[in-house]
Amino acid sequence: MEPGELPFDLSYGDKTIAFVDVVESVRLIECDELRAVQRIRALLASAETLVDTTFHGRVVERRGDGLLLEFTEPRAACECAIALHARALEQNRGVDARDCVNLRIGVHRADVLSGATTVLGHGVNLASRIAALANVGETVVSAEVAGGLINGVDGQLQDLGRCYVKHIDKPVRVYRFMSATEPTPAVSMVRPIDLKPRLAVMPFVPYRGAAGAVGIGDIVTDQLIGALSRSNTIGVISRLSTNALRGRRLSVDQIGTQLTSQFVVSGKYWTTGDALNVHVEVARAQTGDVLWAQTETDSRSAALQMNSGLINGLVAGIAGAIYAGEVEAATTMSLPNVASHTLLLAAINLLYRLSVTEFERAQAALLALQERAPRHPMPLAWLARWHLFRIVQGWSSDAAKDGEAAYALAHRALDLDERSSLALTMAGNVETSYRKDLDAADRYYDAALTNNPSESLAWLQKGNALSFRGDGTKAIACIEKAVQLSPLDPSRHFYDSLLASAALSAGDYQRAIGAAQSSLRMNAHHVSSHRVLTIAQQLSGHHAEAQRTAQHLLSLEPGLTVAGFIARSPGGRSGLAEKFGRALQEAGIPAGAPTCH
Repeated sequence: MEPGELPFDLSYGDKTIAFVDVVESVRLIECDELRAVQRIRALLASAETLVDTTFHGRVVERRGDGLLLEFTEPRAACECAIALHARALEQNRGVDARDCVNLRIGVHRADVLSGATTVLGHGVNLASRIAALANVGETVVSAEVAGGLINGVDGQLQDLGRCYVKHIDKPVRVYRFMSATEPTPAVSMVRPIDLKPRLAVMPFVPYRGAAGAVGIGDIVTDQLIGALSRSNTIGVISRLSTNALRGRRLSVDQIGTQLTSQFVVSGKYWTTGDALNVHVEVARAQTGDVLWAQTETDSRSAALQMNSGLINGLVAGIAGAIYAGEVEAATTMSLPNVASHTLLLAAINLLYRLSVTEFERAQAALLALQERAPRHPMPLAWLARWHLFRIVQGWSSDAAKDGEAAYALAHRALDLDERSSLALTMAGNVETSYRKDLDAADRYYDAALTNNPSESLAWLQKGNALSFRGDGTKAIACIEKAVQLSPLDPSRHFYDSLLASAALSAGDYQRAIGAAQSSLRMNAHHVSSHRVLTIAQQLSGHHAEAQRTAQHLLSLEPGLTVAGFIARSPGGRSGLAEKFGRALQEAGIPAGAPTCH
């Protein structure tokens, strides 16, 4: 057969296509390759026999760790799906939950080209995409399949609404399908998977034979748990759970298994006079590899203070080690082999590093994560942020296209979870930075903070919007609140950059210069910080420094003009855009042609 030529036996007709996928096959194989492969193969072989002999379907082909099936009508396909899940449960009986082989199944009915060894058409692709919408042990069917079933007789159908799937522009209407005897889960109980990595902070203990204040190790442990738990990208195991393992001789991987955590923090302490010495280690639970080890020394009273140098230093070290380890894992392995929590943390870190290569890698990681968790709002919200950053950094060749993409992604995230504080914050960010509707932005930020008063990004972006309004004093207060709530954020340079903008709005040019320089020490490529620094230096009378900063700014953003800056600034109504634009021009930024609106 010539390349591109179709098999002669293909016929066109209405078929029901089912895609059966093994959930987390990569993770299972990484944990125990031989046993996992044997269990996966045994389940799929059993499934093939069941499809052929009992439900008169056809196994068209194996696709990775999945099966592509064809049936003549929807009812047989759905009955088969129920039987396949039951077969998986039977095989998993007595097996540890982490080692179970589970399925998710998608079913779609469409006109396709069908032959002896293949089946082709848009409907085949859609079946596999629908399968990705299913949770562990679930079957999700299209509206075309649901229309061929009698609800309550053939099984139970639960409407999941219109969902977006990869490579399909418009959302598709889908339903969860269950057996007639299976209890129907309430919609409110169906929660998306948690993408955050989990961290266990074990009780700190004194060195053997070392003198130490009674209970000081527990105080340090509690302070670290309190500080780390404020992160919106890391989940921290409760002290009640970690304390239950106190005194037991367990390896790092055993602790990880018992507490279902990916990282373990442990520590020892000793005192010398009034000085407290704390040695901390961060290890990856699965391998036992130590990611970071450090000894910090401070006064005994520092253990009692949440924001002491001792606690802040340990928190920064722990968080930095986890972030760096996840970035290394995501950049040295192919994305399909990277754990979901690793993809999330790595993507956020790479996004904020603001190098073009790493920035593109961030999008690839987020897209891979979104495909794995299509019903989770978090990947969509961060993808919206990614598109906005392209505009802010001056990297976008089509700002309108990126802005509309950010708007669509933020609202798709809200369609999945209208109470997601992260999605609400990103929607507000779109209104601020792209649509320049500060009133709408405020409504989103206020809604985010109503749902989660500890959402640091909402406080940060609310402060940013207040800066554009010209209310610098309130803006500074909001941003300081954001910093307090997120002491270990990998994008700390971004917080300092927005603090500089708020100080600029408040007319505190020296503080704006200090905050902008602090931001640039952590990330020298952040063009917003260079812009603020140029303006603050010019307005404070440091004209020579402003001219040097402006020239460096132009090397990072060659197309920057004053007219372009004013056109895209949300600070038009407050008059700040024109004021800051004049300062940029006086420092040497080209005027450019006025933009028509």
